[in-house]
Amino acid sequence: MAYTLHTTTDKFRLLISGFSNTGKTTCLSTFLYGPYDITDEDQYANALEYASGKSMVIIECPGEAGQRSLPDNTDQLTSYSNVVAEGEDSTTAAWSAEALDDFLALNIEVIKNKPDILVWDGLHWLYNHMLNRASDGEFLAGMDMDTNPQTGRTVQYRAAKFYNRARHTFGQALAALYSSPVPLVVATIWEKWEEVSTDSERPDINKTRYLWPDIPGEMATRVVGLFDARVSARLERRCLHKDCNEKDLHYVWQFLPKNDVMGVGIKGLKVTKSMRERPWIHQRYSDLKDLIDAFTA
Repeated sequence: MAYTLHTTTDKFRLLISGFSNTGKTTCLSTFLYGPYDITDEDQYANALEYASGKSMVIIECPGEAGQRSLPDNTDQLTSYSNVVAEGEDSTTAAWSAEALDDFLALNIEVIKNKPDILVWDGLHWLYNHMLNRASDGEFLAGMDMDTNPQTGRTVQYRAAKFYNRARHTFGQALAALYSSPVPLVVATIWEKWEEVSTDSERPDINKTRYLWPDIPGEMATRVVGLFDARVSARLERRCLHKDCNEKDLHYVWQFLPKNDVMGVGIKGLKVTKSMRERPWIHQRYSDLKDLIDAFTA
C-alpha cells in the first residue's frame, strides 16, 4: 500500500435508506433529471436539457423486487433488473453465488463505460446473498447457523464465522464501488428497528428503538460510514422548504438524526438551528446538492 497527498474530489457517494413505499427507488430519476419530471409533457424538454451530456445506470441487487418503481429507460438512463425464473429457488447457496457473480460482472462492465451516475438498488439483498453464500444456504433457509446440520450440535462461533466472511466480502465490494471513477454513486437500502440496550427494567414494548439500515449483524451500523452521506426516505409534514404546506404529508429525505432515525448525516455539513428543527428536504438530488454546496466547506 502507498500513501499519496490528499486532494479534493468531486466524487460523491450517497446511501438512501427507508421502509417500503417511501420513495427510495422512485426518487432515483431526480439524480439525472433534477427537479423535472420526464413523464410530464410540460416538463419533458426541461428534463432532457437538464440531463444533457450525462448518463445514469441503475443495477438492481440480486433478489430486489422493486422493478415497477424503476424509471423508464431512455437514451441517458439504463436500468438492469434481476430476474428469477419461474420455479427457480432463489434461496439456495448456488443461486446466491451465481447471482452475485452476474451482478459484480455487470457492474465491472458498466463502470468501464464511465457513467456519470451509478445506482445499486436494494443493497440489503446484496449482503443477504453474500451471507447466504457464506453459510451454504443456511441464512435464507432460516436455519440456526450456530448448529451444525450434519451433527445437530451447537458449535460456538459458527454463525460468527459466516457473518465475518460476508462482512469482509460486502466491505470489499463497497470499497471498490467507493474508489471507482464514477462521479456520483447512490445505493438504496431498507430500514429496520434496532433496540437500544439500557439498564432499564421496563417491558420490552417500551424499549428505546431506532431506525438503521436493514442488514444483519454489526454491518447495519458500519455500512453508514462507507458513504459520504446517508439520508432516510420518509413522509413528513414539515421540511426546510418554507413554501411547503405543513398540513400535507410529502416525501422527504431526513439528513440529520431526529426522533427515531439514527446514523443519518452528511460529512462536513455545517449544521444550523433550522436544520436541527426540520432536518428534512424534498426527495430531489438538486435540493440535496444545493444544501451540500451551501453548508459544507
